[in-house]
Amino acid sequence: MTRPTCLGLVAGVVLALPCIGQDGREVFLRNCATCHGQGGQGDGPTPVVPRPRDLTSGKFSFGTTPEAVEKTIRGGIAPAMPGFGEVLRDDEVTALVAYVRSLMPQTLEASPDESRVRLGRFPRLVRGQLPARPGEAVPLPRGLVVGLPHGFCLEYRTDDLRLLRTFTCPPGEAFVDRADWRGRGGQPLALLGEPLDPHNSGMFEGSARITGIDVDLQLRLRESAIDGDTVHLSADLMDGAVKLGRWEEQVRSLELDGGRAIHRRIEIHDADTVRSLRIATAGLRLLNVTRRERTTVRGLELFLAGSPDGEAPVEVLAVRGPRSMKTSLREGAGIAVVPIGDRPITRVDVIRARVPNFDTDRLEPLAEGFDR
Repeated sequence: MTRPTCLGLVAGVVLALPCIGQDGREVFLRNCATCHGQGGQGDGPTPVVPRPRDLTSGKFSFGTTPEAVEKTIRGGIAPAMPGFGEVLRDDEVTALVAYVRSLMPQTLEASPDESRVRLGRFPRLVRGQLPARPGEAVPLPRGLVVGLPHGFCLEYRTDDLRLLRTFTCPPGEAFVDRADWRGRGGQPLALLGEPLDPHNSGMFEGSARITGIDVDLQLRLRESAIDGDTVHLSADLMDGAVKLGRWEEQVRSLELDGGRAIHRRIEIHDADTVRSLRIATAGLRLLNVTRRERTTVRGLELFLAGSPDGEAPVEVLAVRGPRSMKTSLREGAGIAVVPIGDRPITRVDVIRARVPNFDTDRLEPLAEGFDR
């Protein structure tokens, strides 16, 4: 049986499209037009921050394939777009996917200036598919790349919030290429920087663990936002379907004398069952490292690793929790374990820095950053 088609006008060209009748448009007008506008151009009457996506551009946060659009409709995009998986029937979702994709240009041709996102004076957030992990064939369907002004970008997965990798790139230059804005989408983001940990074994940074149970808690992202020079990530701490508490993370970059740093501040709220926080520190295991030091600057303990001849940057790590931490930052270990304790709010600060040598005078701003 031949599938019926309808004539549609897309980007000034008459096309034969799947015949979706009025169902898809009706579902769209009932559920989506108040934000995205009746024509899908992001100009609906409901005030939303950030501004709703212009669906006619074909440039979507998580790709434009039918599977990606359906996942977005069902799951939403925090914080502004709710999920409709529990609201719409399966046939309504199918019709809505077809209608939303009919609003797109038939072929997307984004220039390098359009698809490459550059670092600026303030942080940038880019959502989309992430490249497959080493040894895996399938890209991660949902991710977030944070670009920081001083030349760092951080790659998070957002289905279960985890910092996966950290990259460096020149300030003011492009840090990610939105390959999903070309063709009909479906391509993962291309990160353009240099991995800070090129030999990272894939350990997640900042995963929470319940004492005595070798299972990590899940972090369900609720919101991502930018406030001045700081990125805020908010997530629910989940044990399966049970909410145990809240995870609040702030990320910013710092400028040092001849170097630069990333400061992550993590706060765990109302999670009595969380006993420890693992922090991956693979950057202290670089192959070119020939010298390691521990030093203290204004009461802040710092771990340094690098080459005294200046052939490679010196890596600096500082982790401070609410009490003296059990650490395995000795050679080849790569994990710091911070005890959490049963308090309403637990704060953990993590700083990663790159400086040209072992001169500790230039590290004074790191101690100031912890006190901010």
